[in-house]
This record gives sequence, structure tokens and C-alpha cells, in this order.
Amino acid sequence: MIGLVLACALIAPPSDGAGARVEPREAEVLVVSPELFDEPLRRWLDYRIDQGHRIAVVRPTEFQELRAQIQQLAELGHLRTIVLVGDAPDRLRAVDEPLGAAETPTFYVPAEVNVAFGSEPWIASDNPFADLDGDQIPELTIGRLAVHSRRELETVIDKIIRYESAMPQTSWRRRINLVAGVGGFGLLADSILENSTKRFVVEGIPSGYEASMTYGSWQSAYCPAPPRFHDSAIDRFNDGCLFWVYIGHGSPGRVAPVETPLGRYDVLRAADAGKMEAREGLPIAIFLACYTAAMDYNHQGDCLAEAIFTQPQGPVAVLGASRVSMPYAMAVMSHEMLQEYFAYEHKTLGELCRAAKRESMIERTIEEDENRFLLDGLAGTFSPTRNQLNEERRENLALFNLIGDPLLRLTYPQEMTLEPIVGPAANQPLVVSGHSPIGGKLLVDIVYRRDRLRVPFAGRGAYVESLEELDSYDATYASANDRTVVRLERDIEAGDFEVELLIPSWAYGASTVRAFVTNETESALGSQTISIRRDRSSRQ
Repeated sequence: MIGLVLACALIAPPSDGAGARVEPREAEVLVVSPELFDEPLRRWLDYRIDQGHRIAVVRPTEFQELRAQIQQLAELGHLRTIVLVGDAPDRLRAVDEPLGAAETPTFYVPAEVNVAFGSEPWIASDNPFADLDGDQIPELTIGRLAVHSRRELETVIDKIIRYESAMPQTSWRRRINLVAGVGGFGLLADSILENSTKRFVVEGIPSGYEASMTYGSWQSAYCPAPPRFHDSAIDRFNDGCLFWVYIGHGSPGRVAPVETPLGRYDVLRAADAGKMEAREGLPIAIFLACYTAAMDYNHQGDCLAEAIFTQPQGPVAVLGASRVSMPYAMAVMSHEMLQEYFAYEHKTLGELCRAAKRESMIERTIEEDENRFLLDGLAGTFSPTRNQLNEERRENLALFNLIGDPLLRLTYPQEMTLEPIVGPAANQPLVVSGHSPIGGKLLVDIVYRRDRLRVPFAGRGAYVESLEELDSYDATYASANDRTVVRLERDIEAGDFEVELLIPSWAYGASTVRAFVTNETESALGSQTISIRRDRSSRQ
């Protein structure tokens, strides 16, 4: 404890204001950072202190000692957040080898369940630093700024500050882009993975948000031309979005390629990190895949999460697994993250991740959460780990680590109310009226429900790589992700509004009316589900 206090006194002297650099025993945020990063870290410290945080900075020590120090400080009742700065040491590092100049240790948790899926026996994890009572469930929020140099830290800090203070209030804030690979775990595991993906897209994301799917099965309408899949996956990131999510297989430096009868095609490698340049916004990337955040595989180079995290227009944060991940536990965690983000609107990314991990350990009745109950039931009947489901979810807490700032502030659109819409019909005008809490640019659109296509798709029975066929793949993919029936834009003042749209004659069935208002500093969002009646006059 004395060493901690002295270290803090040297690198984080007290300052005035609600926030301050304080001694460790008074801190609600503890930063663990090597001396190498003192200069660039100062900007982040000043920024967070101005927001009211009480922060102490200490030097890295071996993980057992550091964990004990964190637990001692937490007993004083102030500590809420741990920020680790620097790369994790290599997994092959000798026990007596000193930490590198840019390293901050991680913990190692014995693998007991995921070894059944082919994992190695130890899981690199920052989670134990946030677990105060030894049950593997985090009490603190935690994240790692996984950087190797001062320049990388400067880049990351710049992104964090831009994300919170300079990002435009445009459509990226309601856009969620998903990229999914074919499972290949076996029939049952693939079923769990695919059902999780469908639930994520159709049910888990509120209808007012935009969601796209890029799926690595050449037989799917959501698959772009496989030789161009790599470009499409990166383009969906570069569109700018709130979350960019990959679901499928992975390894430390890549996600699994797309398989076709004529060959395999890359989706994303660490070497592609420089191509990830979001045109608006800075996405939060989530990899529901094995090894993509293997932060201790230094001898193989940066893992995928680290490589894209340090890019100037790359993700502002990455959540991923450090070892082989398990389909059922991943599905539960992704479900809980959706619930926590959209239903509870946590203030920071660290709070969101902690809550999702904690909630994933709570069993649900069908009355409490039908989707979660059904998922648990399916896994309990068919999963190869069906007798260890609680243990699988618990081990998943260690597997997934946040590469990013746990204090990253999350923003949400304000609520816009829409008046009830009764009996909309094709080839008829539709009046949409409501109340907006803000003024700005209003976008109103009608879109088909996410599991519907505007253009019929008959499927594919054979794979052909002619230029014509590949162009057809891309056209079908673009159409599948464009569910728009009709849209309009106009400027409005805060308060009541009313607009009129003409529903096309071809439209019918389950759809959503969405309204989105943006200005320079804020946004508002509202939606309503409808069912469009067919145009009777067009029937023969």
C-alpha cells in the first residue's frame, strides 16, 4: 500500500475541483500504466478529471501482487473502475522475466469447459482484476488501452475524446452492422449461433434502429460476391455505425474465411487494419469469435482487436475473446448486452460490459425473459456441455475482455413519440404525426421488417464465379439490406409534427415506421410497427 501511495504522489499529484488526481486509497478510478506512457496519458487524465473523476495512477507489478493491491483498495469503498494501459506480456514469457517497458500484466484463469471445444488450458483475462470476491463475476468495471507505443496511446486517446465530444449526430448513431461467418461447430452449435444471430438482428435491436447483415454463406441473399466479401465487411465498418459485430470463427490475427465450392476468401486480417477508416462516427467493434482478442499472443504479432483498435479511424473500443469461445455462452452474453444497452442505457461502456457479464450468470424463467429461457433450454438439451452450462457462462466472463476505455461515455437518442397508425394500405397516403423533443433534420421512412425482403429471392443451387454471377450476388446483397418502402426528409422545430408519405402499390405486410431527428448536438428516435394492407386495385 505504501508503494502505491508513493507512486501516485510522483505521477498524479492532487488538483482542485470535483475531480482530482488523488492517492490510491481515495480513487474511484485506478489507472495502471508504465512510466513510458506518462506524457501522452496526461491528456486523458486531465480530460477525465474535468468530468469529475477522482483518479490515481500506479505502476504495473506482477499480476498476483497487482490483484491483491486492487482488492485492498476496493475494501476502502471508493474504487469503481480499473484502466490498464499497455500490452499484455507474451504468453510464452518466463515467470522471472521482467515486464517490458510498454507492458501491464494480465491474469491467467484455468480453462475447464472450453477445452472441450479445443482451447488451450489457460485463459488470458483481465476480468480477475475486477472480481473482488473470487466468484469470477466482476464487481468493478475494467478495460485495457492495449497499445505498444506513445504514438499509439496518443491515437487512442484522441479517438476517445473525439467520440465523446466531436462526433456528428447523424445516422451512424442508429446503425448496427453485423458480419457473420458460417459456424462449422457442428449441427447443434451452428444452430445456436445462427439463432443467436437472427435474434440479434430481428428481435434484439429496437425497430427504430438500422441493421445490416453480411453473411458468409454463398447460398444466402445476405452474401455479397464471395471474392469481394472482404471488401464488403470492411465497407460496413467504414459506413460508420454504432456497433460493428462479427459472429463466427476467429484466430489471433484473423477471422475465418468464406468457404465456397471453388475456394476460400478472406474476411478480415490484422494486416487489413489500415483499411478500417470509418467515414462518420467511430464504431464499437464486437467479435463473438475465438481468439480475436488474444492480447498475449505477442510472438505472432498484434491480435486482430489490438491491430484495429490503434487505427485513427478504427473502432473506439473492441470487445473480444482471448481464447476459444463457446457458442451457448456467447449467445447468452450477446443477448444480455442487447438488453443492457437498449433497455437500461448505461452511462459508460465499462458499466455496460460489467452488467452484461453479471446478468449472464442469472438464470431466467420464461416469464422473465422468453428468449433467454428458450436458449438455455435448447443448450440444456443438445449442447455437448449441457451438464456444465453454468460453468460455461462463468468461464465466458474470463474469455471476453474489453480493449478500450471503460469510462467511455455512451449516448442515446431521446425518445420521440408517434401517434398510433391504423390500417395503412398500399397505394394510399399515410399521415405520420408525433412529437419531437428537439428540432433539426427529420427523416421519416417505412421499412420492411428485418426478416423480410423487398425483392423475392429464390435461393441458389450452384456456385458459379462468372463476372455476371458475382455482380448478381452483389445486387442481391444490396437489395436484401435495403428494406426501404418510402422515405422523406424535412426540417422541423421541436414539438408536434406531421408529414405525409405515399405508400407504393407493391408494398404489403409487416413493416416499421421510423422517425429520426438530428441536429448538431443531439438526436431523437421513434418507431411504430405496422402491417400494410395490399393494394386491392392492383389485383387481377
